[in-house]
Amino acid sequence: MAIGIRPASFASETTPLAPDRRASYATTSSSTTSISTASTSTAGSCRRGFRIKPLKYCHARRAAKAAYSALRHDTASHYFKAADDPLVYELREISGLTLNFADAVYRRKALTIGRGDAVIIYGVPGTSNSGPLLPKFSPLLRMTFSDELAERKREFFDMLRPMLESALGPRVHQMLEIQSLSTAPSKQGRGYGTALVQVVNDLADSLGRAVYVVTTDAYRFYEKCGYTLVGEVFIGDGNPAWHGPPAPIRLMLREPKAVAPRAAPESGSRKPCGTRR
Repeated sequence: MAIGIRPASFASETTPLAPDRRASYATTSSSTTSISTASTSTAGSCRRGFRIKPLKYCHARRAAKAAYSALRHDTASHYFKAADDPLVYELREISGLTLNFADAVYRRKALTIGRGDAVIIYGVPGTSNSGPLLPKFSPLLRMTFSDELAERKREFFDMLRPMLESALGPRVHQMLEIQSLSTAPSKQGRGYGTALVQVVNDLADSLGRAVYVVTTDAYRFYEKCGYTLVGEVFIGDGNPAWHGPPAPIRLMLREPKAVAPRAAPESGSRKPCGTRR
């Protein structure tokens, strides 16, 4: 299952979907600290029996290969791959994905199940959308684009940015973003993706913020996770060099849910598992 669209097909694009949130989202030092603490508190958490941990640098390459395999049947990936030499495209995409995962590890915004079998990358208001790796190495990857591939990448962003502005407006800078979600084909059907999305959903609810994600074919999955389709555009329509169907680019949104306060434990009651006495 391949859910997130940005990393695999657009890992070598340095321009974020939303501008750098450090400049666009006004926040105090105390609120930034609370967001940072909340976003890292998921380390080692369990969802449906799965152990969710921060992704490590040593697993970035493995995660990249799994994500590329998961995206092989994605409609948008077909559109981009057809514009380049297949071998060159695969090598560049896996390199770009590795770079993207390593950058997310640096930002502490990548969680995984199974050491890269399933990975989610997310963005949080008040933090940067990229670390120091992407600006340095992404231009080198873009130099290998064919002219047609470069044109199709521009087409994607030219279609996406107006949709973001129209559907979300300025509040996009106050939202969390699922930037990538993928599960290795051999690990699909086990609920890994749902568990990882739920971590981000819970974080967003704790902060009282909405979450958005850009996807292609996986919008039904996000609907099951509580997201609503708020925008849809198509790329490839009218391109004489493309003979397949137009590729959909879909914008999904989830509004925050109220978090029920935890009841105080009764006197003499047992403490939760893992609590030190």
